[in-house]
Parts: sequence; C-alpha cells; structure tokens
Amino acid sequence: MALIYPFRAYRYNPEVAPFDRVLTQPYDKISPAQQEKYYAANPHNLIAVEKGRTSPQDMPQDNVYTRAAAALKGWIAANAVQQDAAPALYAYTQEFTVPGTSTRRTRRGFIGAGQLEDYANNVVFRHEHTLSGPKADRLELLRHTHTHTGQLFMIYSDPEKRVDAILSEVESAEKPLTELLDEYGVTHRLWMIADPALVAAIQKAMDVSPAQRPNTLAAGMQADNKFIRAIRDNTISLTTLTSGVGSPPKVNVIPSVAEATLDCRLMPGVNAAEFISEMKARINNPRVTIERLNDPVDAGVSPADTPLFAALRAAVLKEHPDAVVTPILLPYGTDSVNLRKRGVTAYGFEPMVLDAATVATMHSDEERIPVAEFLRGIHIFYDVLRSEF
Repeated sequence: MALIYPFRAYRYNPEVAPFDRVLTQPYDKISPAQQEKYYAANPHNLIAVEKGRTSPQDMPQDNVYTRAAAALKGWIAANAVQQDAAPALYAYTQEFTVPGTSTRRTRRGFIGAGQLEDYANNVVFRHEHTLSGPKADRLELLRHTHTHTGQLFMIYSDPEKRVDAILSEVESAEKPLTELLDEYGVTHRLWMIADPALVAAIQKAMDVSPAQRPNTLAAGMQADNKFIRAIRDNTISLTTLTSGVGSPPKVNVIPSVAEATLDCRLMPGVNAAEFISEMKARINNPRVTIERLNDPVDAGVSPADTPLFAALRAAVLKEHPDAVVTPILLPYGTDSVNLRKRGVTAYGFEPMVLDAATVATMHSDEERIPVAEFLRGIHIFYDVLRSEF
C-alpha cells in the first residue's frame, strides 16, 4: 500500500483569523455567490488562494496565481497562518446528516503526505475521470504557492481497522485543534498526531513491503527511477569537486578551501533566489558561499491540442499501437525554449523505448542508445515529417 509521511502543516491562527471567517468549501464547490461571500468575510479568507477572482487585465506578472502566492506569503508574515513546529499526521472527521433522514454519521480519515507512485505499481488507483482544465488550474496554483490548499480524497484498505483505532484514540484523548460547522450543516474537526509512536503505527498499517507488492512495473519506469524523480522534484547533482594546495596538489597538505559545482534543475514556477536561500539555510554555515553561475530560463509550454502533436501521436501509435502518448516535463533544456519565445510550437521528442539499464547511462561516460531503437526512432521521425500537419 501507500508510503505515508508526517509533514509540518500551515494552519490558520484563530486569534488572528477565526475559522468560521476564513475557511471555505473546496474550489470546485464554490459558486460565484459563495466566492463573493467568502471575500467579504475576512481579509485572510482562503478564497483568495483557493479560488481567487480573475480579471480581464490579468497578465503573466499579475494574475490569479501570482495574487494567491502573494496573499499566502502575506498571511504567514502577519501570523494569520502558522506552520506547526513538528511534523505530524492529522486526524480529520466530518459529521453530517444522512440526506432525507435525521441520522447523523461521521466520516473519519487522516491527512498526510504520500509518496508519489506510478499507476503501474498498483499502489494508487484512479477512481474517477478528471478533466484537463481543472488539473491545469490546480497545478498552476501549486507551482506559484508551493502549497496544497486542498487534499486528494483517497480511500484505503484496512480490514482490521488498525488506523481507525489509532484515530479514535487520538480523538478521545483531546479536544480538536479545529472545529467548524459549515454552511451545509457538516461539522469538521481536526486533531494533530505528532507522537512518533502513533505516526509509525499508522505508517506500518498503511505500508506493504516491496516483496508483497505486485511486480507489474515496466522496465525503466519504477517509481524510484531517476528520470521519474527528475520530472516531479527539484534535483541537485554534484558534477565537479576541486580542492588541493599547489600544482599538482600536495597529498600531505590539508587544503583550507574547496569548490563544488552543482547542476540544479528546478521545477517550473520555482524561484531560483528562494531556492538558493533555502540551500543556505539548510547548509547553515557562514564559511560556505553560494554563487549562481547561470540564470534560470522559463522554458514555456507547448499545448497538446495542435496538428503537430496529433502527427507525433499518430506516428508513435503506428510503431507502438499500445502506447499512451502524453506530454511530460523534460528535466533539461533544449532549443525549444528559443522557438517558443518566438511563438513556434515545439516539443522535445524522443521516440525510443529505453530500458532501465540504458536510462541509467544518460549523462555518464557510458551514455548509449541501442542501434535498433535509434533506427526505430528515425522511422517515427520520418513519418512525422511526411504527415501534413
């Protein structure tokens, strides 16, 4: 099953931001009328982040997403939103009335960080059809705020109810940190689970050892594959490390200075200056200085509803009928950056099937591509160029 982790949540400070004045429904349940009601309720209302107002004058430098990021940053500075001191899981209940009856029921769960899994790993399963528009909207909000303001709703198998027992213990031991009756008559309650023993017990109940997991991953696409990690996280690679005294360096002299070069590849929307500031904070050593050698480049995005993308899809499916053709985020730079700046649609395209061993050689001194896959890729390129896109 899933790998679950505690995290340091940001929560509203009720002394500055009363819960009943600042919390909202999820973004996809908020009507225009509710949006205005939330805006009028309190200057710290989550609506400014969760589903902010748009404007005809919106531009890349000032839009619903940049304003959301600025609002959240301002609330943290004003102490309206505070980060918990220690990593924790959070017990969460919703007490509601069954429609058409007077019966009250309680839905119980917990909030935590989870390891991102490839669907092929049979750990996380799709449970509904999701639309591209809302997904793009939520992703853009995440890129700007670096914060999840809403959780993914998931169910899990626990026939022995081990997790429920722990959650019930926490709920009966103390009052909730948050309690709110919403406009639909649902009472929401939240408890912190910071006790390492309880956190570990929930993690154990949720996890199944790798040996027990279905072994259905295609070669080269494991969840711990370096390429998969590189398209979902910021990455740092040590590429050079130099030191020594004299030329050639003396083997019996301890140098006082060393220099390292790091290849840092940041996710879209990540501010390079803030990233460096975080590195400095984590290193926490005044003797270490950090210098940025290159300015970050906004690579832009090419849409997937163009004739060119359709031609790419057709050419791939001709060679690989069972393939799923979808855009991905490439963790490296190409000439597409300059083309997109000039309004030209461009895609990074590598029509080759590479196994894990081949992928592992990328950017190494043994980098290679099998001849058969290279030739197959040429045929696919040829089919694209022949099409009338």
